[in-house]
Amino acid sequence: MSSDSGKGKAEFKTVDITNEECEKLVELMDGFIEAFQRIDRKGKFHVPRGLYGEYAVYLVCLDLFKMGLNPKLMGGGIADIWLPSLRKKVEVKRSGYQSRRRNEPKERHWVWGNIHPEKIDYLVLIGAGKDNKQPSNYFIFTKQEAEEFIPLVDWGYNMPDHAKYTGRCLEIYDKGPRRSFREIKWKVLKKKKHIETEFIPKEERIHENLQGFQNRWDKITG
Repeated sequence: MSSDSGKGKAEFKTVDITNEECEKLVELMDGFIEAFQRIDRKGKFHVPRGLYGEYAVYLVCLDLFKMGLNPKLMGGGIADIWLPSLRKKVEVKRSGYQSRRRNEPKERHWVWGNIHPEKIDYLVLIGAGKDNKQPSNYFIFTKQEAEEFIPLVDWGYNMPDHAKYTGRCLEIYDKGPRRSFREIKWKVLKKKKHIETEFIPKEERIHENLQGFQNRWDKITG
């Protein structure tokens, strides 16, 4: 374990990891998740959510090693990855491949929450594939772009029993919705007119320009 610090900010702890260690961890987690899914045919068992999160971080580390950035692991609720050469923090979020229930639109989508742009420099969102294991999409955002996401408090998570849900959230529909993004979002948030006017246009712009975020590793620069 070593110590690093951001420019003008308090020191924080990081953990060194090598590309070879990342490859081994991903290989081990692949096997564990595959075994868990084989015995979970009746839905009685579930892969621990924390494992999926760690899996996502190591996958991103592998890509950062390929870019020659030599990432370090972070902790303490700040971010997931520290890039020493750039002195930047990277947060990683993973979402399973989901479909809405009840009377909501049925388009397949990913949703990520608890995003805190104020703590990070870059955000990598991973959308899992249909087998809910291998990632099918990576979306890369800068701090400024993540600040456009809808605050979770405006989704209705401001009740005491949802106090742990803070930050911002984002939904992305696989291959684009069959109906307009605005039509889907309005049905989900039909009682929240202030979101329709203030936040939906921002999220709509993201959704209509996914090529500006999908696999855009080039954003992570000095």
